[in-house]
Amino acid sequence: MGKKIKKIAHAFRQDRQINVIADVPKWNYVQTLLSLGDRRVGDILLAVHRQNGNWMKALKDININPDFYVYREKDLDEILPWDIIDVGMSKKKLMREYEKALSGRHEPKL
Repeated sequence: MGKKIKKIAHAFRQDRQINVIADVPKWNYVQTLLSLGDRRVGDILLAVHRQNGNWMKALKDININPDFYVYREKDLDEILPWDIIDVGMSKKKLMREYEKALSGRHEPKL
């Protein structure tokens, strides 16, 4: 576990309601890639299979930039992977709440 994660875990150790779980950053990257990717990520998965699970070799072999999925800022108007999930609130309402939170105007309701 890295120093920063240890510091965060130490800061919350007294609060029993908070459990800090940290994963290896490489696997966090892979999880993000898989959760935000589109059909082209399937080509990456095939390359990983051909490389016997070696993600580093597979990402070098394939002509797809995984950083595009992991790091790019998503536009709120695009179709997002989780848009198919009905959370009981419209996407427009969620977008307004998101924009309020970013602007600092969001006040939690008690």
